[in-house]
Parts: sequence; structure tokens; C-alpha cells
Amino acid sequence: MTDDFDPLPPDEPGHPPALAPEPAPAPDPIFSAPPPPPPPPRRSPFPLVLGLLFLAAMAGAWVMHVQDVPAAASPAAAPATAESKPADEPKKDAAAPAPTPAAAEDTKALKDEVAALSRKVAELRDKVEAMPKPAPAPDLKPIESKLDELAKADAAVADLPKQVGALDEKVAALTKDLDSTKTDLAKVRDQAAKPAAAAAASPLVPDAEMAPAVELFKQKKYQDASTAFTKLAEAYPDDARAWYYATLAKGLATKDWDVNLVMKGVAREKAGTPDKAAIDSAFADLDKTTGKDWLAYYRAQAK
Repeated sequence: MTDDFDPLPPDEPGHPPALAPEPAPAPDPIFSAPPPPPPPPRRSPFPLVLGLLFLAAMAGAWVMHVQDVPAAASPAAAPATAESKPADEPKKDAAAPAPTPAAAEDTKALKDEVAALSRKVAELRDKVEAMPKPAPAPDLKPIESKLDELAKADAAVADLPKQVGALDEKVAALTKDLDSTKTDLAKVRDQAAKPAAAAAASPLVPDAEMAPAVELFKQKKYQDASTAFTKLAEAYPDDARAWYYATLAKGLATKDWDVNLVMKGVAREKAGTPDKAAIDSAFADLDKTTGKDWLAYYRAQAK
């Protein structure tokens, strides 16, 4: 036995108290450990649930195994006891050994842990079931149909510049044709206005208007001829022929030889509208019955 052997346990009276460990020195702020890393991102609880279920299954299997060990060991211990006893000792019924208190406590503790694990698994299952489920995928068919319609509308709009260009060309062609038509119409108007202007400028009755009235006079339709020549005389008051014929036709139709009418013709003949040769030619077919001598008498005053 050594000299430093101390028969008294550390907690018995008379034993010197154990020295308390010295406190660890405070960490130097300069050389302190770096800040902890940021927490890892949240992961799915399914691996944890599977791990807890696996642990619960292992614990349950271990408990079942511990409960079966005393029952299985008791039949095997009986033959060993019988063989170890002398033959002359009386045989006694071997009683099953009772489980030890430590084993019972361990079993109870394991059951409690299994129950706690089961509760945690149930809680995790409830949490997983309570988690919001993903919404169903939206129906994209209406959007796709709208996109198709927009594509068709875009194609139609893309053709609008061409259509507008074609319309511009048509409008330009129509405008050109309209301008040409306006030019032609203006020419026609000018041509139509020339005879009227010429007639307005000329004091004499045009031959085209004089001929129908003269034909009525030759056919002895004196009343109609009187009306026609009166209108010509009013339209062309400077033409002596119109006044002479109007006087003769009225006298032959009504026997009213109007001196005022014939004197208007005399005044125009003096003015030279028309000249004497044109008047002689107009009345060359007259005779006594149609007033040749009567007209010659008044014409003599124009000399």
C-alpha cells in the first residue's frame, strides 16, 4: 500500500474539499471566433419524418426483443440447474425468474420515448397535411386562342399599308380621270358658248334660225310666219330683214299693214344691218301678191 492512499472518500468529513477548476479566460475580442454562419435554408420535413419513423420502428423492435429475452432464457436455465445438482437432492419445480428493476425501468423509458416519437410523428403528419397545397395549373387554352386571334389581327394589319397604297393609286387614277373630264367639259362649254357669243356679237339673225320662218312664209302660213318673225325681230332688233318679214307676214295674215314695223326695218337698213345686197337677196322671190311693191315703196326711203 502506497503512502498517498486516502481511505476517506472526497465527500466524507475530514477530507479536504476539492479545488474548483479555474474559470477559462475570457476570449480576446481581437482573436474571437468568426460569427456563426447563417442558418441553412428551410428544407422539406419529409426526410425528418421518415427518419423519425425509422427510429420509432427500431425502438419498438428493441422493446419487443427485451420483453422476449427473460421468457426465452428461463427454459434454458432449468436444465442447467438440474444437471448441476447432485442426483440425491430432491427435484423442485424451477420458477421463472422475475425481470430486474433496471430492465423494467429501461423498458418503460423506451415505451415513453416511442410514445413521444409517435406523438411527434403525428404532429409532423398534421403539419404536413395542413401545409398549403399547390394550386392547379391554370387553363391556358383561352390565352392561346387570344394569342392566335392577335396573330391573325397582326397579319391583317400588316397588309393595311399595301391596301392603303393600292387605294391611293386608285384615287390618283380617278382624280386624273376627273381632271381630264373637267378639261373636256370645259372645252365643250367653250365650243358651245362660241356660237352664242358670236350670235350675241352679231346683230344679224343666223341663217339656221331664219330658214324655218322663211319656209313658213313661202308655204303661205302667214300667221305662223308672223309669230316666228316677230320673235326673231325681238331677238335680233338690228336685222332689217326680220322687221320686213314680220310686217309682210302680219299684213298678209290680218290685212293689218303695220307701218311702225316696216319703218324699224327701214332704220336698220339705213344703218347697214345688213347691207342692201343681203336684203335684196332675201326678198328676191316676192311678187305683187306677197307685198313686193308695198315693201319697195318703204325701202326707197332708206336710200
